[in-house]
Amino acid sequence: MKTKRHGILAVTAAMLLITALFITNCMEPLDLGGLAGKSTKGFITLSVDESSLRTIMPTLPTIQSYSVELRQGVTLITTIYDLDFTSAESIEVAEGTGYTITVNAFIDGTPGTVASVGTDLAGRGVSAAFNVTETGPNQAAVTLLPLTDGNGEGTFTWNIVLPVGVNEPDSALMEIIPISGGSVISGLPGDVNPVDLLDNAANLTGTAVLQSGYYHVVITATKALHQTRTISEVLHVYENMNSSTPVITVPNLNVTSTWTITFNDIDGEGDSDTLTYTHGALLTADDDDDFNTLYTKAVMDTVRTDLVPFVGWYTGDGVGLGGWGDAWTLATRRVITSMNLYARWDIADKYPTTITLTDLAIANNTPNVNAVINFTKQDHWGGDAQVTLTISNFGDFDAGSVVWRSEAGTVITQGAGETFTINFDTMDYLNDVGVHYIYVEATTNTGTTPWSIIIRINVTL
Repeated sequence: MKTKRHGILAVTAAMLLITALFITNCMEPLDLGGLAGKSTKGFITLSVDESSLRTIMPTLPTIQSYSVELRQGVTLITTIYDLDFTSAESIEVAEGTGYTITVNAFIDGTPGTVASVGTDLAGRGVSAAFNVTETGPNQAAVTLLPLTDGNGEGTFTWNIVLPVGVNEPDSALMEIIPISGGSVISGLPGDVNPVDLLDNAANLTGTAVLQSGYYHVVITATKALHQTRTISEVLHVYENMNSSTPVITVPNLNVTSTWTITFNDIDGEGDSDTLTYTHGALLTADDDDDFNTLYTKAVMDTVRTDLVPFVGWYTGDGVGLGGWGDAWTLATRRVITSMNLYARWDIADKYPTTITLTDLAIANNTPNVNAVINFTKQDHWGGDAQVTLTISNFGDFDAGSVVWRSEAGTVITQGAGETFTINFDTMDYLNDVGVHYIYVEATTNTGTTPWSIIIRINVTL
């Protein structure tokens, strides 16, 4: 007996069961598992930045209709339009070998006929090759994946909050930089990339149309004599989907206009003195000219003739875990926070130069990494300040693709492996009290999908 359904004519036919599942995120994004090391300040806190955690991902839309293409080899046997995949679907297929099923998912249209299904494609999947026999079981599983090949378009929606008042930046830009896939961007304010976030308050929020693919979103805020703030994230744009950021709050560029510097051990016997500076001033530019009168090297060389000579002013006290920290360069380094400086005399170091912390650990797969390293002068240790970060799910990524970026977005190292050691002596900007960032990016070891994570470093006295 001959039967016909969905355009298939078969003398001997069997039922084929089809399942389709839409997946936009088949793995966990980059995650940090543990850290260990040494510190340079009284407290150092490292954590995932909760205001903008990681990769900007699209919202999965509601699928309204499907088209299902049955092929044998490269030959299209039939296309079916009346399946809705509210549950597994079955169709009648002639016995044979080398079949494949292609499922196209649309965000518009209704199941029925070729005229009723949608045109806005959101995902596509192709089954593995299979055979159909009369006795079965005959099953085909299709994984629907979003489209990132640049042949379609998606949208990106942003919401950015900038510092205000005395902390308002002089310049604030948002730049969208293609990584792979598409590169055409439209709908930005004034059709200009990067977007000037200060040109119009309306520019702080908006939606742009981008070709499907992967991009960097880089937000940079600057102010004269202030610390530059840069936030960098990976953006996934899928065809006919919208990727939306949470509210991204750019941290303050500074918190006050005047600072106090305490000069310690000014006489080699432990005495101290405090001077006040305007933000961004050199040490030699205090209002009363006290530094030039009292604390230059020429003057300090005369304080203790038994210590030859006076070396300079340092950020560390020489006896704590952070050692001497780093030397303060009078000609170029400016005051951007209240802090202690210590007179260093030409005297032999009394304490070991290194210390290894063995009791600091964070459980793997903890999404918000938080750790506090405490120490006091009574520890009597010296040496470099370092903190080691470890990517807990490093095995999911291509080792050569792992990139560690500085706060300014500059590549620090690439392909170095699952651990990275922050050295607070060589990365000078991390010695400044305040909030800092380090960014990590990597692509999967089974494809080219990029992911990112932000490490927030809070440094306090």
